[in-house]
Amino acid sequence: MKLKIYSFLFIAAILCFAQMPLSSALAIDAEYQQTLMRTTDESVLIDALAKEGESDDDVFAKSLACKRLAIIGTDAAVPALAAMLPSEKLNVYARYALEEIPGEAPNAALQKAAKELTGLTAVGAIDSIGVRRDASALPLFRELLGAAPGNDVRKAIYLAAGNIANDESAALLLEAVAGEASDDLVVRMGLGDAVLACADRFEKAGNSEKSAELFESLVCDKFPVCVQKAGSYRALLARGGVSVDKILEKLQGEKYCCFSAALKTLREFSDEDAATVVPAVIAIVPNLPVDRKALVLRALGDRKDDATRQAMLPLLIENLNNESVEVQLAAAKALANVGKYDVEAAIKGARAEKFQADQAVVDALVAAAVAMPGDAVDNAMLEIVNGVTAEELSQDAADSTGFAAVLKIIEERRTSAAAPALVKIANTPNVKPELRNGALDALSEIVSFDNLSLFVDALENESDDARIDWLLRAACTRLPREECAAEIVKIFEASDLAKKMKLFGLLKQIGGPTALACVEKACWNGETSDPASATLGQWNSPDDAKAVAEACLKLAKESKENKYRVRGIRSYIRIPRQFNLPTAERLAMCQTAFETAVRPEDKSLVFDIFPRIVEVSSAQAAMSYAGQAEYAEKAFEATVIVAEKLNLGKPDFDWKGANPEGASAENIAKADAIRTITGLMKEVLGKTTNDDLKGRAQKVIDRY
Repeated sequence: MKLKIYSFLFIAAILCFAQMPLSSALAIDAEYQQTLMRTTDESVLIDALAKEGESDDDVFAKSLACKRLAIIGTDAAVPALAAMLPSEKLNVYARYALEEIPGEAPNAALQKAAKELTGLTAVGAIDSIGVRRDASALPLFRELLGAAPGNDVRKAIYLAAGNIANDESAALLLEAVAGEASDDLVVRMGLGDAVLACADRFEKAGNSEKSAELFESLVCDKFPVCVQKAGSYRALLARGGVSVDKILEKLQGEKYCCFSAALKTLREFSDEDAATVVPAVIAIVPNLPVDRKALVLRALGDRKDDATRQAMLPLLIENLNNESVEVQLAAAKALANVGKYDVEAAIKGARAEKFQADQAVVDALVAAAVAMPGDAVDNAMLEIVNGVTAEELSQDAADSTGFAAVLKIIEERRTSAAAPALVKIANTPNVKPELRNGALDALSEIVSFDNLSLFVDALENESDDARIDWLLRAACTRLPREECAAEIVKIFEASDLAKKMKLFGLLKQIGGPTALACVEKACWNGETSDPASATLGQWNSPDDAKAVAEACLKLAKESKENKYRVRGIRSYIRIPRQFNLPTAERLAMCQTAFETAVRPEDKSLVFDIFPRIVEVSSAQAAMSYAGQAEYAEKAFEATVIVAEKLNLGKPDFDWKGANPEGASAENIAKADAIRTITGLMKEVLGKTTNDDLKGRAQKVIDRY
């Protein structure tokens, strides 16, 4: 504490120096400054203090002298320093020196100043007495307090007494706590800080009883709750070891701040003390109010030692059925840490299928069950799902929150042995939608090659195609693609038409050569042509883009039915439009599509692709169709759109002339590109009948 106060005073002094005008410091002879800062002759410094005046120059010189006296000063310097104490400008420097000079003379000078001075100068003297921990000043403090001083002086006395920290100062502070009636919060906070400081010194000195008495004295209404809580908490720690009786007293006491302090110690006492404290706390939990019971359960649940966790498991299981949701939730959350010490007991105590509770409690139970090790949880969940009846699953059944939690536990724990039961649940007639969804979600997480067919069976009664796609994606993205596709193809080939219809979506989600080959083959089978060709047009695996394009083009050219030829060419056009293939390939596909398509509306789709390819070659390709009158305006428009999107920059020479010798390849490329684009725009200007396109083409020319 003394070091901290010294540091503060020194910083304050330096700040005072810094605030002086630079001219003041320079006005003092540099040699004189060095003398004051380095001299070993105390009389030189005393003479400096004795000079009259409090100008900036005087204050600066005297501050340097005080700084040096703090190092070499003796009793001889005390009178000169004491003479400075009444000055508001000089007292801080004088006190800085007096606090460091050894002996009784500084004590006497500071006590005299504390008695005779008023206001901030008196406060400063009292502060310095506290820094020196001058116990002989305590009678003076009592005298001053008896004279009803101002609030600043009263607070300073308390803080100084707290710093002195002996039996007499402790008695003064305890009396002040009992008798202080000031309405000034600053005074009461100062007293509280003083008691804390005094108690802290006693605790460090090994006097736990006196320390605890001081800390405990702060638990009264004249102090803010934060001070009361600090006092109560520190009192528990100060006694050494763990005071079980005090902890129980505070947990059950009227003051919430004391309860809060005891709660904090529950999380912090040593593992060795757990065997003593935990059973005692557990014994009183049933008698606590609901809000406190929940908080105690959470505090004990946060402990990491095995003794606590094993001892409180029965208490948690009991409170899972408490009438209060708050208590249930606290017990459920703690079970995640504690239940693993006796999984069988935890599961028996919290059988989720019988637990009708607030959703937050159920979620906490699920998290607890998921965290437990071993097979006991899996076996318990299997027992539940294998034994469930159609009546319990039906939409007319009672609340199914607990059973939905069982399905979630199976999903999170990846309990693969539950797959047959989950299929049965998903396909039960009149099953609750949330239970079917829970079963399917769980299946999507536990599916493997061994039970992939079961998963497909479970989807038979699901009518939402988007949900089927989502579930299939969740399941199949966890399995190696080609192996998964091969299994699905086997199932597809052995299935009836209705089942095949549902498998097309799965094949699309899996993707890859094997799945694509199956769908392409189905396009040429009369009963599956329609869904297969539709699936081909929705294929979304980028790696399959070229193969899908070939399959679509074959359908467009060779199908005997016009419906599938149209679908094939439109699906083919989708590939260069949506997939990021090399530009040359996309433009070549545009040409193939245009030449293959029969209907004008299909040919016109090609012109939607060029604006997606922002390159000079795309503009050239679009313009190449301008010679066909039926598509000329579409060609002009596509060309202008590409030109508008291009940002070619400009070469560092006049691009309208020949490329100069020595020009960089980059600048030559820019010039060639600009010549090409402006040439195309001039061609549009000369051929289009659309005034808007003419204006846009001219703007492109003007840009360059």
